[in-house]
Amino acid sequence: MTHLQRLYETADGLGLQICHLPMERLTAISTPDGFIGMDVNKLEDSARESVCLAHEMGHAIHSYLSTKCQPVIDHDYVIFV
Repeated sequence: MTHLQRLYETADGLGLQICHLPMERLTAISTPDGFIGMDVNKLEDSARESVCLAHEMGHAIHSYLSTKCQPVIDHDYVIFV
């Protein structure tokens, strides 16, 4: 199993939804609700896809944890970069 396959398997296990779709300006995006969109046509090889997916998974996990673990006054702080 490759690193890329492990990342996709881990994302699936975490309940993240990954879609490959064409994007005009971006290469990838993640949303606080666990959606990751990636334009794999802009990534040169599986190594770059792995790095991009791991990066976006980091945003998604941070948003999930900040929403679930912070006090109510701060609970809606999420990363959306």
